[in-house]
Formats: sequence, C-alpha cells, structure tokens
Amino acid sequence: MRNTLAKKIKLGTKTLISDPCYDKNTWCAGEVNTLPGDYIVQEIAEMGKHPTLKGLFVVHSSQYEKIEYSDCYEDSLIDVGVDSGECGIYDSEKYPEDGIEFNDSNRGENYAIYRAPDGDWGVTAGNFGGDGSYKAYLHRNGDEKVDAIYLDFTMGGYGEYDDEEYDEEEEDLEEE
Repeated sequence: MRNTLAKKIKLGTKTLISDPCYDKNTWCAGEVNTLPGDYIVQEIAEMGKHPTLKGLFVVHSSQYEKIEYSDCYEDSLIDVGVDSGECGIYDSEKYPEDGIEFNDSNRGENYAIYRAPDGDWGVTAGNFGGDGSYKAYLHRNGDEKVDAIYLDFTMGGYGEYDDEEYDEEEEDLEEE
C-alpha cells in the first residue's frame, strides 16, 4: 500500500539518512547527492491486525507521477543503524552536527509515524519495528542525482512477515 501524506520536505544537494539521535559523522548514517527541491513523503505500510510501516519513500516533486518506491533498486551502501527506534531523511546542510533532540515526553503508544524536525528540511519515521540495521535504496535521474529514496524497514524481503505468522508466534509465546 502506498499512502501519500500531506507532507513535503525540501532537500538540498546533499541528503543525510540517519537515526536522528546520531551526529552527522556516525558510521551507520550516510549522505547521498540529491536533486535539490521539494520532495513528497509517502509511507509504505501493510494494514491488518497489526499495522506495520514497511518503508519510507521520498520522491522529488518533478518525478512524483513517474517513480514508484519499487523503482529505487540501487543499494545506497549505507548501513542505516537505528538505536532510538526512529530513522529519517534530512537536508544535510540543516541537520545539526550533534543530531536532533526531540521532546518525546508526549509520545504515547499511538504517536505519529512521521514527525518533522524544525522547519521542512526532513522527515523522521517511527513505529516500524524499532532498533536494527536497515537499507536505503535510491533512484537516479539522467544527471546521476538521486531523485527518490526508499528506506526499507522490513530487514528482509518485502512482505516476508505477515499477520498470520505474527499471530502464530504470539500463540507460541503464550503457551510457554
């Protein structure tokens, strides 16, 4: 399922993919050269008994009707490490050297999947499964600039984990 949010962000020529708790130079974050401009933020989610965010997709507004998340097949070679349970895509020039400090005192069980840092220079995703190591896939235009980024939160093949498997695992745990 692809769901367009009423959210646009602005990215410059360098874009950082990172857990927002990390500083810019952390080994498990990375930077890519992007086509500057407005990007449309979309979620890739599986709805069901246990809704799960499967990915975060941002696409340059000039390519919105042309590129799907599945067109992002180039591995960015960034090992996107997550320790705070969140991950995002940010304009590298505006990202703080020491990471982003969010006030999560109001974050309850049903906090929003997306939240933006100050301004419109990035987006942070949560509620996708938590800490781990995730892949970022890219799409490049004819000038070799990245014009779409897909963060894959499945940690495996897309769609490998369904609600039925989850329910069986829950039952096994209850029996123990």
